[in-house]
Amino acid sequence: MFNEFKVTQIAAFFLQKEGGEMFLLKLMKLLYLSERESFARFECSISGDKFYSLPHGPVLSRTKELMDGEQKSSPNGWSSWITDKANHKLGLKKNKLNISIDKFTELSFSDLEVMEHIWDKYGHMNQWQIRDYTHKHCPEWKDPNGSALPITLTDLLVAVGKDKEQIALIQERIKEEEYLDSMFGH
Repeated sequence: MFNEFKVTQIAAFFLQKEGGEMFLLKLMKLLYLSERESFARFECSISGDKFYSLPHGPVLSRTKELMDGEQKSSPNGWSSWITDKANHKLGLKKNKLNISIDKFTELSFSDLEVMEHIWDKYGHMNQWQIRDYTHKHCPEWKDPNGSALPITLTDLLVAVGKDKEQIALIQERIKEEEYLDSMFGH
C-alpha cells in the first residue's frame, strides 16, 4: 500500500544530497530507480506506489500526483517537507534542509542502503541523462506515445531478473501483506 510518509522521506533524502533543490524529472527517476533496486535486492517496494510509463520514462503514480500538487498531502506528509513545484523543480522546506538521517524515521536500514546506492550510481546525472538512462536500461518502460501505460509488477520483476517461481512468491507475499494491512486499517 502507498506510504506517503516514506516517499516523502525518500524524496527529502535525495533533495538533501542535491543541496536542497532538484528538477522534478531527476527526482522522479531517482525514486523510481530506488523502487526498482529494492525489488531487485529485497523483493519488496519501498513506497508501495504503482508504476507507469510516461513519455519521459517510468514514474511512481501517486508520488507524481504529490509532486504536481494534484493530491492533497497528509498532515506531516509531503507538503510539510517539500516545497511546491516551481520552474520544474522541487525543494526541501527551510526547516528540513539540514535534517539528520536519524529523523528519517520511516526508512529502514535497507531502504537507506538502496537509496545510497542509487545516489552513488545516478546522482551525478542531470535530468535528461537520467531520463535517457531509464529509457535505455529499464525494459519494463514502454513508450506510451504521449499517454500513460501501467507497468505491471510482473514486468518490473522480470526486468530485474526474477524468474517465474520468484515472481509468484513475491506476488503472493504482497497480496498477503495488503490483506493484513486492510484488516488492521493501515
